[in-house]
Amino acid sequence: MMLVAAMFLTGLVTASGQATSTTGSIAGCMTDTGNQMMPGTTVHVKGGGIERTVVTDTSGCYEAKALPPGSYRVTAVIAGFDHETRDRVVVMPSNASRADFTMRISAICECIDVKRDLKGHFEYADAVLHVRLSDAQPIPSTPRGYYRHRATVVTVVKLPDGSNSNEVHVLQNQRSGSPLPYDVGQELVVLLKSVGPGEFTIVSDEPHLSLERGAFLVANNRIRQTPPEFSRYVGVRTAAFLDQLRRTSRDK
Repeated sequence: MMLVAAMFLTGLVTASGQATSTTGSIAGCMTDTGNQMMPGTTVHVKGGGIERTVVTDTSGCYEAKALPPGSYRVTAVIAGFDHETRDRVVVMPSNASRADFTMRISAICECIDVKRDLKGHFEYADAVLHVRLSDAQPIPSTPRGYYRHRATVVTVVKLPDGSNSNEVHVLQNQRSGSPLPYDVGQELVVLLKSVGPGEFTIVSDEPHLSLERGAFLVANNRIRQTPPEFSRYVGVRTAAFLDQLRRTSRDK
């Protein structure tokens, strides 16, 4: 009788332990297109205010642990290869969600040494917008090496005639050395080149140009981060920066 009671209590403790496991994990392995394992790949996991960074082990595998239930973006990064991103990886309590990646070598850059001032970038751009990223929108037609954002237009400084001024799609370069994908909800001032109706690439992200990459990041109505060659604009009020861009367009 005592043995039965002890077994019953042990079962309760085990069940209770399982019930109180409120976190999960994301695990997977990295290979290249030749199916070779890739140790040393950095994996960034982000979602719901949580961020984890882990590195694949000698077998090319990783696990990001202790993740609260929710939806996460997972990006794999290693020098010489395009970033690979998986969106909406769902984590459930007491489970390991799977996210494997095939890494592709970044195209060799036949770079042109272009050094433009802000006016030069403005004149080269087809559109200049203040946008808020509203969603990630990967589709099969997204060019290799790019990450596709859907964005709501906050302010138009320059836009081609006939374009929809409410929403655009922004393609962010994700080749080796580029910034990680921008976050949903993040605000950017972007100088853009048209690649289709309502679809643009960031001018300073173009892989054939040997210049520092990235958009102008906005937070609390100020420019908070810029491509390095435009660092003098950090801290400037967004409205004042947009006014300067408008004056640039009139300064012939």
